[in-house]
Amino acid sequence: MKKIIYHPASKPHLQLFSIESSLIDKKKYENIESLDFNTLELNVQELYHLAWRLMMKCEFFEKFTVSIETWMEFIWRMERKYNKKENPFHNFYHGLTGLLFSYFK
Repeated sequence: MKKIIYHPASKPHLQLFSIESSLIDKKKYENIESLDFNTLELNVQELYHLAWRLMMKCEFFEKFTVSIETWMEFIWRMERKYNKKENPFHNFYHGLTGLLFSYFK
């Protein structure tokens, strides 16, 4: 898999993020295509990795005209702003769980 490091100069609050981080436990993703996979067992960085891994498996960036930078911005905004205060269920974990189930064929 490609190593992607994203740090937009216009967004200094977004810390350097490496999707292919050595801190990611790759074993957590072995059953990604199983209904037993539990997104609630992942931390936020691992959720970013999950989202990236799913997009790579679907060849999302090759099939559509979405840059990796634009996609990272979307995921970052979803994590930061996805209805955190009004409804505790609608959050980053819910969004990524929805992405995971959209991936299933």
